[in-house]
Amino acid sequence: MKVSFDGLDGILEGKGKIGIVIAHGRNNTMALPMLKDLAKALSKSFTVLRFNYDMSDDYLELARQQISAIDYLKDSCEKIILVGKSMGGMLSLYAATKRHVKAVVVLGFPIREITEEYAFLLNVKCPIFIVQGDKDAYALPEYVAPSAKQMGAEMVVIKGDHSYKGNEKKAVQLVVDWLKRFK
Repeated sequence: MKVSFDGLDGILEGKGKIGIVIAHGRNNTMALPMLKDLAKALSKSFTVLRFNYDMSDDYLELARQQISAIDYLKDSCEKIILVGKSMGGMLSLYAATKRHVKAVVVLGFPIREITEEYAFLLNVKCPIFIVQGDKDAYALPEYVAPSAKQMGAEMVVIKGDHSYKGNEKKAVQLVVDWLKRFK
């Protein structure tokens, strides 16, 4: 079902007491096939909201939009889980420091280390799951692993680049399997 909130467009699927907000990456939209497949799989057990950011170079504005998506979904769901691809994952982690969420999943963690600019990552208090491609040009797993450890995140490395090209189904299945614990 198409929905609009705070000037943003989204698609709401499934029905469940737990809601999942799926956020796309910088150079994608909610129509990215992998995110559509993920939403379809998760909508069997959860209420799932995919939305399009009103793209901006102002990351605080994008974070505000992410929080708006959470606020929209929390009106009909008891708990919220965030799933984000790359930039959407980082914004999900930031939003998790501003709103109570049950868990965060990051598909393609896009930074190499936690610098002062990303210190907020150390304030995320919920479980974090990272799926990283073994050939991710943004951040190879060996660079991401220390940051994941600092955050207390669980990280899985699979074959693929930043978009898991040729291995998208594996990434989707890993997320679905990891989120089963929250049903």
